[in-house]
Amino acid sequence: MAVADGLERKLLLFAVLSRCVLIVLQIIFNNLIPDHDADVFNPPTKVDSSHPSGALDYVVETTLCGLNRWDAIYFIHIAEHGYIYQNSLAFFPLFPFLVKFIANTFCYILQFVLIYRNVILVSAVICNVTFFALSVILLFRLGRNVLDNCYTAYKACLLFCINPASIFMVASYSETLYFFCVVYGLYYLESSRKMLTVFMFALSSLARSNGLLNIGFIFYDSFTFLGMTLRSFFSGISITKMTAKMLAFRIFIFFNIVLAQLSYLFISVVLFLVPFILYQIYYVNEIFCKIDTRTFSAIPDYLVTYGLNRGYHIIGDSIPPWCNLTIPLSYSYIQSSHWGVGFMKYYELKQIPNFLLAVPVTVLSVGCVWCYFKWNRRTCLTLGMESDITAIKKNDGERRCLWNNPRLLPYVVHILMLTLFGWMFIHIQVLTRMLFSSSPILYWFAAYCTTDETKTQVTIRNEYDVIRPREDIYKVEKEENLQHSLKNILTDQIINFSTQSFVSKLILCYFLFYFTVGTFMFCNFLPWT
Repeated sequence: MAVADGLERKLLLFAVLSRCVLIVLQIIFNNLIPDHDADVFNPPTKVDSSHPSGALDYVVETTLCGLNRWDAIYFIHIAEHGYIYQNSLAFFPLFPFLVKFIANTFCYILQFVLIYRNVILVSAVICNVTFFALSVILLFRLGRNVLDNCYTAYKACLLFCINPASIFMVASYSETLYFFCVVYGLYYLESSRKMLTVFMFALSSLARSNGLLNIGFIFYDSFTFLGMTLRSFFSGISITKMTAKMLAFRIFIFFNIVLAQLSYLFISVVLFLVPFILYQIYYVNEIFCKIDTRTFSAIPDYLVTYGLNRGYHIIGDSIPPWCNLTIPLSYSYIQSSHWGVGFMKYYELKQIPNFLLAVPVTVLSVGCVWCYFKWNRRTCLTLGMESDITAIKKNDGERRCLWNNPRLLPYVVHILMLTLFGWMFIHIQVLTRMLFSSSPILYWFAAYCTTDETKTQVTIRNEYDVIRPREDIYKVEKEENLQHSLKNILTDQIINFSTQSFVSKLILCYFLFYFTVGTFMFCNFLPWT
């Protein structure tokens, strides 16, 4: 049995089982406990008299209604009606448009037995479960590539299946699709397939606004290449005696390499930004920055009435203020005016419980950054130009710590920037799902912290090691677990909880507590957003 194939099958099964557990939990919690009256965006649904709701609609609403809460209502509404209200523009189009496509293609037959809104809801769940399963496999392959440690990569994927933001990855949110785009882009980047990297990162910017930060990986990749080229050029001149003709040729080659890399970087940035600009500048402005009585009159009366009663700006009614800005971006204006997002604006005494909810993920993130700096001071101080690992291994048995890895630097910087941005600008309760859906490094760090040190050691290799040693699947997963569909190294740790280290207990409690309590809170409209 190939190691990767056997472990990927285990991961797929565990991923699907974890989704099933979440859905069952939300069914129980949603039906046993009455919903809290949150007074949030929740437009009415008008049932077509020619297609009234039936028994199957009741089944769908009973089993999946708990997944349609908070921001999920926005995504379902956009998928069903498009962008009608100005405040819905804060939710990017990739996920709702993909859900609508699934509803009108793969799930089209359901429209004969369900009202359209419920078809959208079913499609959203199918979309998220599918992309979650695909994300698990991609995360495993990316982890094996970057970490060079199959055990840690495998365990990180198991932790991903019970992560603290799990409820948002099965509900009608864009987190799962966004994580898929990010991990796929990183996988292509680590495989040196640059244009596919740009494509996936561009898609991520259409799923969530923080997808724009992923361009940092492209910049880092280009500038490290240029830095290495520059250092190689000057070191070559200093250690070799060459004629003027040889020097001129070397300079010619050097500038051609630099020009080619800068051209690639420029093209990458343009291709990365094009989808975002088309959506924000062209599409949004085209439909909202004009008064159009035909568009306004085409909106169902019950949605117009609801929007006017809530004080929402409705498409085609009037021109919103952000249309007159020099750079007419709706997102920042809506976040500020509708949700009060801004620098330090969330620092109020009444928000202390929400700040406390964000403390565990912040500790995990900061711990990840500090641990990396401790093992890679030289790498951090030289921005990846020099490594703390000896270039040539001294002997075949020499090993290093998993975290002593220069390839992790951009991942660490990325998670640090997101954490700092979250504490300064956004609604702090969003930080947990934002970080766990934005980068694989938190899962790698959690796996590292909950694993015996001997299993996180990596054999030092250099550029001459073209043949990797064969991996043994039984060193990753126990033989008895491979024969059992419900058991794996993570469930073994949970079952033997009392024997775990203090740090392992903290991380496992954090993941399982948020997995369960987050589901309970979310599906009953309690403050868990």
